[in-house]
Amino acid sequence: MIRLIKGTPSATPQIPASGPGSSFPLYTVSVPAGTSAGTGGVQWTAPGVVTTKHYPMTALGGIMPTSGFNGVYAGQYRDVSGQLQRWDGTAWVAYPKALGGIAPNGTATTGSYAGQYRDNAGILQRWDGSAWQYAEGKATVLFSASQTTMQSVPQNAWTPITLNYVDIDDFNGWNGTDSFVVPRTGWWRVGANINWYGDSTTGIRGARLLVGGVGYSRLTWMAAASMGTTSVGGDGLVKLTAGNVLQLAGYHNATAPVRTLGGSGYYTTLTAQWIRS
Repeated sequence: MIRLIKGTPSATPQIPASGPGSSFPLYTVSVPAGTSAGTGGVQWTAPGVVTTKHYPMTALGGIMPTSGFNGVYAGQYRDVSGQLQRWDGTAWVAYPKALGGIAPNGTATTGSYAGQYRDNAGILQRWDGSAWQYAEGKATVLFSASQTTMQSVPQNAWTPITLNYVDIDDFNGWNGTDSFVVPRTGWWRVGANINWYGDSTTGIRGARLLVGGVGYSRLTWMAAASMGTTSVGGDGLVKLTAGNVLQLAGYHNATAPVRTLGGSGYYTTLTAQWIRS
């Protein structure tokens, strides 16, 4: 059905409403004052008289294959260069990619709704309404390195321990000797353990986590030396930022260097596991 709707005469005329229902405007026609059949009628081809308002039509609920026009009713859809958009009554809103599914890598910089998921280079992330968070599940990032040969540690100084065997390193953060670069910001459970050889039975033995070369007081352990092997270490939660460098350091105050144990059933180790953002 085609309906003609007359506007209100005015020095500054306004386009009349389209009327009730989900109707589509086709044209607007500006009729100058004094226009009549006796004066030549409406000048249909004159500039500014007829303005096209319509676009390719679809059945109610269909998707328009075009852009450049406002929607007629909330819930109307259009295809703009392959991007599905929805008219919310005021503006066109890009339809969420992979609604209810997982947006492919590189296709969703900003989430469209809380609870949306995306693949970020093989890592599952969830949009919380303001930022992408790592989804619990593919949440774990595991790292573990061990010492398989003995190391001589000088006295009275915190010394980075060389770990020459990587048990697991999900993000290749280990530099091959004594440093792990944190790949992801969040809370980490870090464990450290140093097994000291019985080169001396006097003084104390220590193990400490270094973050950026600075000792982390909550992850520092000390014990008195004993006969045979002295094992020192523990674990704890640490809030870390991507790019932080972790090291395991050893300390003793014997009168001469003391060796750490690696292999032969005694492994000095550093482990790290990402828990959550």
